[in-house]
Amino acid sequence: MALPIKKPYESLSKYLERTLPGELESGKSRGKATADIMFEYNKEPDREMFLPFIWGDAGSPASGGGGGDPDADAYLAAVTTAGGTLLAGDETAIQTFFTGLKTAGIYSSIACMYPFMGGVASSNAINAINPGGSFDLTFNGGWTHTAGGALSNGTNGYADSQFNPVTEGYTTFTDFHFSYYNNGASSQIAEAYPGLALDRTTVDKFCATRMMTANSEAAIFGGNGSPFYSVPTTQEGLRLLAGDKSTYWNAWFNNSTIASNRSITQTNFNLNAYIGCLNFNGSAYGFQNYNYVYLSMGNGFTTSEAGDYNTLVNDFQTTLGRNSY
Repeated sequence: MALPIKKPYESLSKYLERTLPGELESGKSRGKATADIMFEYNKEPDREMFLPFIWGDAGSPASGGGGGDPDADAYLAAVTTAGGTLLAGDETAIQTFFTGLKTAGIYSSIACMYPFMGGVASSNAINAINPGGSFDLTFNGGWTHTAGGALSNGTNGYADSQFNPVTEGYTTFTDFHFSYYNNGASSQIAEAYPGLALDRTTVDKFCATRMMTANSEAAIFGGNGSPFYSVPTTQEGLRLLAGDKSTYWNAWFNNSTIASNRSITQTNFNLNAYIGCLNFNGSAYGFQNYNYVYLSMGNGFTTSEAGDYNTLVNDFQTTLGRNSY
């Protein structure tokens, strides 16, 4: 009779307590039974081991598992169904992140979110807010997918989010945000438009992050010929550009304000948001070589919410060992 597989994060003592009586009843000596149990415990776990909270009676979470955030559970299940592999600690990191977003009152403001978990294109593409539904990424060109994120090649690699802000009701952009976390800028393209970039429908009307030189980056908010720029000293980290739900746009880089209370009147962003380049009237333009570990779009943030959001995203990446600050 095969031994039961150990549960995720089950201690050896608990596993012995659970399995030893059955092995002894089958006629094994205590020494043989203990050796067999130790062998099973130390085996490399199957990928399915990391499906969230599936142990015990599926209809009763209190009996041997369950109790996780249901939205986090749904995302984790989608990652493994897509062929992704969740490493030790990934489940806890996701559960903590989702719970933190909800406690801070931020989760409901996010329309699409890409944590890049599982190490393969099909799992990295998943919109964690609606797994199996809308706004999964479609990867095009050259990408490298690992447990450390999704790396665009800088020549033809980009992803279509399927997310059109105007179609989704974001017409003023004072109540809209987009963010991305890059932890490995291996090369840059001067005067390109890297990052989480929306469309540029005319020369002076766009909303993106733009490379100004090979070694510095500027956040750009479009608006009828009057964009503004703020240049961080490093390329890696979390960028958040967000409306304040009232009048202005603000920009944060690695949880520090780099631009605040900037007016924006441009509303013509009626194209899908592209990742890894700019959507220029429906064509991919300005490719960059970034390693993405997180992306999001949705409603704007107040100053307090933006602070909480920056902290939660970076804590999440720190838990996974993918943070850059």
